Amino acid sequence: MLVRFKSTLVLAAVLYLLAPASHFTAEASPKPRIKITDIPPASAQGSATATNLIGGIAYGKDLSKCCRVIIYAHTDAWYVQPTVASPYTPIGENGKWQTTTHPGAQYAALLVESSFKPEARIDNLPAAGGEILAEDVQPGK
Repeated sequence: MLVRFKSTLVLAAVLYLLAPASHFTAEASPKPRIKITDIPPASAQGSATATNLIGGIAYGKDLSKCCRVIIYAHTDAWYVQPTVASPYTPIGENGKWQTTTHPGAQYAALLVESSFKPEARIDNLPAAGGEILAEDVQPGK
């Protein structure tokens, strides 16, 4: 009986030592990311009436519950999209998002915490940090 107990104890110790460290320590969450995958056409002039679809995917844990996407289109400055009154784009449970945008030469997608309040017009995009978790900037097609 003592031999069997020692064998079991040795086996348990070996399994403990061979087990991945993630079973015993908190895993760091992957850094959130965002990517524009559906890029609208480029237009340096912009338009108050014309719109196109823009979409993409956000990567990270439970982003649909805590975060949103802010879109900016660039002409002479960066303008929040689709409108100042409705700047937030929800993220689906699969990470996908889509909205409309007015034309621009470039487009930016910011992955932000739900508490983030975007400015309607900015000269320079804010850098990732704080409530801005990630960003992607793409030229229009």
